[in-house]
Amino acid sequence: MPRPRSQSLGGSGSGPAVKPAGLTTAIFYGHGRYRESDGYAVVPGGCNLFFCAKHVEEIAVTRMTHIWGMISEAIEDGVDWLTGGPFAKMKSSDYCHVRQVFADGASVPNYRLFPPDGLPSLNSTNIVSTTQDFKSPMRVNVITTDQEDGVTLKSLLRAHGGYGSRLVWICCRAIDGSKESLLDLYDFRGPTEPFEDENTGQTVTPYYRKPDYYRGVANQFRAR
Repeated sequence: MPRPRSQSLGGSGSGPAVKPAGLTTAIFYGHGRYRESDGYAVVPGGCNLFFCAKHVEEIAVTRMTHIWGMISEAIEDGVDWLTGGPFAKMKSSDYCHVRQVFADGASVPNYRLFPPDGLPSLNSTNIVSTTQDFKSPMRVNVITTDQEDGVTLKSLLRAHGGYGSRLVWICCRAIDGSKESLLDLYDFRGPTEPFEDENTGQTVTPYYRKPDYYRGVANQFRAR
């Protein structure tokens, strides 16, 4: 099976065979969809999987890049984005950047990550913090792929789910074959009435996320 490509730690290339010391955040970046035939994946031991959209939702590109900026800038500044202020902001009603967090052992849909065609490039420089505030280095990897048929979440978790890893899916969670999907407007003042996607035939409903968007930590996937 083709291996996913990493856009960090000095540029492109397959992920490291041995995880570096310290905490690593892996950001899965590109286009995301779910095929029911792909089944489910299990979050590896010692990891947390963060979703920034809910099942059936297409995420705004500007939201994706903002989330990346909040995480990468925090690490550059010597701030732990998860236990510090950034994550609190991400899940707050002011931003609604995070939908749900799944703990290790949770079963989640086995989404596919597709190439980031048409998406802006994320900063691929080596983002590592070794300030005295941290007992060990913290770093962030941007993970993408060049495989046209995509790479499954199960494969991504196997490649990047080292113990203690923070795995962040900032892609869409649309469903192949679904009759409808949700379009995250975020800061885009686009259509407000449902319309038909000419490529998929799906009914697309534009909407703004509600203040109670965040659903917290879950042990198993629930489509809600």
